[in-house]
Amino acid sequence: MNDDVVIGVDIGGTNLRVGVVDGTLAMIDCKIASSQAVFTQDFPVDVLSDFLKEYIANSVPPGRHVRAIAIGFPSTVDAKRGRVIATTNITNMDNLDVVAGLSGLGVPILVDRDVNMLLRHDMWQLGLDHTSKVVFGYYLGTGIGGAFSIDGKILAGKHGVACELGHIPLPGVEAICGCGNVGCVESVGSGRALEAALAGVHPGYPIHDVFRMCGKEPFVHDWLNFAAVAMATAINIFDPDEIIVGGGVAQTPEFPRDEFLSDVYRMVRKPLPADDIAFRYSETDPFNGVTGAAILAFQTIGIETKEKP
Repeated sequence: MNDDVVIGVDIGGTNLRVGVVDGTLAMIDCKIASSQAVFTQDFPVDVLSDFLKEYIANSVPPGRHVRAIAIGFPSTVDAKRGRVIATTNITNMDNLDVVAGLSGLGVPILVDRDVNMLLRHDMWQLGLDHTSKVVFGYYLGTGIGGAFSIDGKILAGKHGVACELGHIPLPGVEAICGCGNVGCVESVGSGRALEAALAGVHPGYPIHDVFRMCGKEPFVHDWLNFAAVAMATAINIFDPDEIIVGGGVAQTPEFPRDEFLSDVYRMVRKPLPADDIAFRYSETDPFNGVTGAAILAFQTIGIETKEKP
């Protein structure tokens, strides 16, 4: 049995998820910790390093060898994939030299945007032959995330910050986005924006019940329309072969999928690509990002992983 394993890490606004993953992409061990416990500290990369050292010591089975660590951040990441540039929804996660700061762990450190890790997982989970296609992942959660794979390569852009769909500017929208700009679609079409809209109309209502309790109300219709703008814009620009929808908000059981996709279709260019678009959905699993990070780790160190059965 191959004794090589990697560590995948998925960092979100609330939770930090980490797992030990083998070459079949099976998760040998996994853990959820508090992101805030790490990233509210004065030296967050040092705290993250200590956390990972302890996790590896306690969770990697005897005889297994950690070959790499891959980490997904909800952030913009530089083109060299070493430094976190800026994070919209988490304080104290800006300008972090992650690769240098974790070098003491003694294995390759790989960094990318969290949605790119999700897209890697979803292409594997859905069994997509992506090597000669444009695959678009749209992730609707706390923010609005976008990721593209073009001919088998994740699109990063000149500065590493491509596909920031949440920051498409909308005329007439005066809300200030977490990035500092005014009128970003994320300021009115994200999960965080939906939570704020719900609090304004029904103070005290739980956000996880918003679609069940308020699905027919105007503020939800308006929010769905804004959320659809980002997806439709990306479809019109890239004309993707495959479209994957994921993220915590889009994966809630009561999410009004038909209305959302109807809004997207209404804004997509006719007759094409509108007449030939189809949507796939990622599976609901809180450790998808960890598996996606593991895929990047194995690819980078040149170890072939098992295809999804």
